[in-house]
Amino acid sequence: MKKLVTLFFLSLSSLCFGQDYFPLQIGNVWVYERLDRPGFDRYKLIDTTKINNQTYYMQRETYAPSPTIFDTFYRKDSLDQVFWLFDIDRDEQIVYKLNVPVGTSWDNPYMNFRRTLEDTSAIQHTPAGTFDHCYHYSLVDLPYYRIDTHQWLAPDIGLIHREDEGEAAILNGAYVNGILYGDTTTTSVNVENSVSPDDLLLFHNFPNPFNQSTSIYYNVPESADGHNVRLELYNTLGQRVRVLLNKSMSSGEYWTLWNGKDERGVPVASGVYILNLIAKDVAITRKITLTR
Repeated sequence: MKKLVTLFFLSLSSLCFGQDYFPLQIGNVWVYERLDRPGFDRYKLIDTTKINNQTYYMQRETYAPSPTIFDTFYRKDSLDQVFWLFDIDRDEQIVYKLNVPVGTSWDNPYMNFRRTLEDTSAIQHTPAGTFDHCYHYSLVDLPYYRIDTHQWLAPDIGLIHREDEGEAAILNGAYVNGILYGDTTTTSVNVENSVSPDDLLLFHNFPNPFNQSTSIYYNVPESADGHNVRLELYNTLGQRVRVLLNKSMSSGEYWTLWNGKDERGVPVASGVYILNLIAKDVAITRKITLTR
């Protein structure tokens, strides 16, 4: 009975005050200052897409000054559950339950975590402002039951603070549902300019290591606009495994998926593989790791 009363109160509060702890709207931007090292993380909702008959918001995540860029996908259902998909070959995971009593836990089998809503009235001080009535979630690493991660969501803003096994980031600025918070200079200028249109770049793939598929991100420079671009994969013996891309490209940022198979569609063995990106007379290589 107590759980039913609590759940009803949470639902009524959400309806009365219209608070959204995970706002999904194209154009929303969040910039986080890294506390464990110099740099900023920038998240932006750039589009919607259909995956497995579900509509997801595509979030582009940029990590400066690496630079590393990759896309993840989020959706929210009628029960205020937030689903996360970072690999289209994997099942989606429930990352937040926004309308449940404090103490509610659930497991994410693929990531091997147990998530718990610890508090709904936390206060957080960030460079973007002070926020109350924050939701605090913890993540326990199964089967060791070691608390690895804490995350805080603020009403009508979303994620404002996270701590992950030695890594930490806090909200520096945001533009959410038409409202500006904190340092908008960083939000709109500094991080975006970390990638130059004049550079051929091969970013870190995600996930890495991986065991089914991985997303590979790259930047085609203006100097190679309209020229042929090749993205090839080799094993450590120098044998070509697969050509992932071989066509004329316009300048800009792109991504492609490798499913761990060779040209014949046969799954390759675990090990280190070499990516080779070639545009005009410039070539860049990067190692990636496949684990079966």
